[in-house]
Amino acid sequence: MCAEMADVCLEALLGDQTVVSVPLGLLPPETGFLGELPLSELQATLSEMRRSDRRVGLLVFAAGLSPAQAASALGLSLDRALSSINRIGKRFHDRQVLGLGPKFKATHS
Repeated sequence: MCAEMADVCLEALLGDQTVVSVPLGLLPPETGFLGELPLSELQATLSEMRRSDRRVGLLVFAAGLSPAQAASALGLSLDRALSSINRIGKRFHDRQVLGLGPKFKATHS
């Protein structure tokens, strides 16, 4: 049932929001990601992903669940959920490199 719920549209999950807050560390450091992601970018990126990755992405990036919570809700192993998050992060980065996604200010430690 949770898997079906994860396929609902982002607007139903987020209402009027134009950005989603994503915990730092979930996206590759080379993106310069600072914690907020435009909803339109999340939609565009997840629309390019396979269904299993979209489900994890919706629960983690849009609904704010931790990877462990998303894995539990979807009946997946944590490793599988983390693999989905990794693929989504790579897709965000690829979209940036290709000029399709937003550019985030690079951070230096």
